[in-house]
Amino acid sequence: MAAVPAHVRTIRVDAVQAGDRDGRPRLRVHEVREDHRPRGALHWLHHAGDVIHPLEVTLTVSYPDFVIRAVEGRLDTTPYPNVCPDVVPGLQSLVGVSRARGFTRAVHERIGRSRGCTHVAALILAMGPVVRQGTVAACASFGPPDDALSGDPDSAAARPWFVNSCRARRGAGELHARRVTRPVPGER
Repeated sequence: MAAVPAHVRTIRVDAVQAGDRDGRPRLRVHEVREDHRPRGALHWLHHAGDVIHPLEVTLTVSYPDFVIRAVEGRLDTTPYPNVCPDVVPGLQSLVGVSRARGFTRAVHERIGRSRGCTHVAALILAMGPVVRQGTVAACASFGPPDDALSGDPDSAAARPWFVNSCRARRGAGELHARRVTRPVPGER
């Protein structure tokens, strides 16, 4: 007979192209997380059946700078209803933060630990890679940024973000050399 899990976390993240404002294309990244206690929640926690901490956050991010332009958060059921919902207004401190270097530190400084909620901070940090991956998936629709077409090799857009983002994409690696010397057909 299979053992009943003590705790189950379900996470879903969607990235949707959200149009173009102020000359910058946008991506909306929406994440939903639910923690379930299949054996039952502790009696002293506020919960909805076996669900504790259902969380939702939506980030609207501009491309190609990966800057957060808007944040929406929702905490429907929280273990501590007199305290937990207070973190939602603090999410606005993330507006203006870039998903580029320093993202993890910026999230922790603004909404981590006693300044916010560990669960919401973890949720937003898990959205970071999806911001990048969703932008890459939407790039064909966005088109190249203007400074990528300017011929300026020092522009942020001319330096692909993915170089050195993992072992396969390291700057001195085979994949990078192959893309630089023989671009993939259909890519700009």
